[in-house]
Amino acid sequence: MAIFAYIIIILAATLSVVNAALVSGKWFDRIFVVFFENTNYTDAIASPYFKSLVEKNNSVLMSNYFGVAHPSQPNYIASIYGDTAGITDDELYDIDGINLVDLLEAKGVSWKGYFQQY
Repeated sequence: MAIFAYIIIILAATLSVVNAALVSGKWFDRIFVVFFENTNYTDAIASPYFKSLVEKNNSVLMSNYFGVAHPSQPNYIASIYGDTAGITDDELYDIDGINLVDLLEAKGVSWKGYFQQY
């Protein structure tokens, strides 16, 4: 199985998000999750832009994360659903059950997702 290298960057109130309502959190106001797929950690963190995000005040770099499957889609599903739901390919599926998006929306927390080819 190929390593699904990614970096999670938590930025607490250091960046502005266009058109997103702010719901104040107990410990932080914003979370940005960036997946660096098909690249290794050293190359990803060497990017000047992403390195600058990590160096901002109130940022946390969490770098010990790896994919649970290959190809890509099961990893994306696991990141918001908590499980791959048995999906092992990149086909389209309707998945029943509560996921992270449902929990955020139930509390009035806005979210956005940007995905390549999905």
